[in-house]
Amino acid sequence: MSFKITFITVIIIWCQMSPCLQPSLPDAGIAFNDKVVPRIDITIDPDSLMMLLDDSNLSEDHEYPANFYWNDGTNKDTIQNVGFRIRGNTSRVSQKKSFKIKFNHFGSKKFYGLSDFNLNGEHNDPSIIRSKLNWDILKLAGIESCRSNHVALYINKEYKGLYINVEHINEDYLRARHKNPDGQLFKCFYGADFVFRGTNTNVYSKSVYHAENNVADPDYYTLMEFIKALNDTENPDYRCELEKKFDVDGYLKTMAMEVLIGHWDNPIFNKNNAYLYFNPQKNKYELITFDIDNTYGIDWFNVDWSSRNIYSWAHPTDLRPIFNNLLKVPEYKIRYGYYINKYIKIF
Repeated sequence: MSFKITFITVIIIWCQMSPCLQPSLPDAGIAFNDKVVPRIDITIDPDSLMMLLDDSNLSEDHEYPANFYWNDGTNKDTIQNVGFRIRGNTSRVSQKKSFKIKFNHFGSKKFYGLSDFNLNGEHNDPSIIRSKLNWDILKLAGIESCRSNHVALYINKEYKGLYINVEHINEDYLRARHKNPDGQLFKCFYGADFVFRGTNTNVYSKSVYHAENNVADPDYYTLMEFIKALNDTENPDYRCELEKKFDVDGYLKTMAMEVLIGHWDNPIFNKNNAYLYFNPQKNKYELITFDIDNTYGIDWFNVDWSSRNIYSWAHPTDLRPIFNNLLKVPEYKIRYGYYINKYIKIF
């Protein structure tokens, strides 16, 4: 089965979506209100700003003290001594930088319960709409995802452009969804192929599977157990053992939607961009989608993502057990196809 979906089609679909679908998100609140375009002003020492933007420092995550001002036309707030830095990967060398605001880094307060803002310049997307569309589509499909909105960014009174403010996945994110913030959270960077490399937890790169909480004693053992179960396809009890350690159905829904929006910069193809959360209530891992801007035809590999076969979406030569091993199970393959068809028909 293959499909053809265009950027314009997705915009039409988005406008026609049924509001009765049950979202898995908290309310947008003030911070992610998308009925207006809030203005964010950052004031920072000019020397610090020069250091921040210097070519030799673009790979650094050093946070500089700055002041934060918010104005959405109704609510006006000021937080002094926030941390301000560049964020992202390829965006660091783009003309339009992306930024992180750490509200309580220097002892200041949180902003409406949030410790972080991720301000994405969307340097790959001239429309500055793809990731915002995706977060809204995931919400309407009932798939757990980040809140987001557009904001206008000014630094030292100079307009820097329209940005997408995307909710940071951390303990605040978990609390907002009534999840235990003590459950282990990993951010999966480039290299996250989920290939089993043995029972020695030290072989699972800490820079690839990066602990975002419990940093003094991160739980790489349960991560290893999940990866082992995912790869143990010869086990006659494969489904049973995997479902003890991984929310398979939740991920099949996410996987179906990622394929439909053409999201290749993920563990399925580019072994990148996801969060793994060990949910103590379920006693299993959940995989959360992340960084969904390279979609709707944006391509780095000379691939026509709009017509790619949905059952061979993964990287054609490298191991991708998070996709291929799941689809080896007939029941999972059927369920994945069901979700693809469901979302196409609904949307």
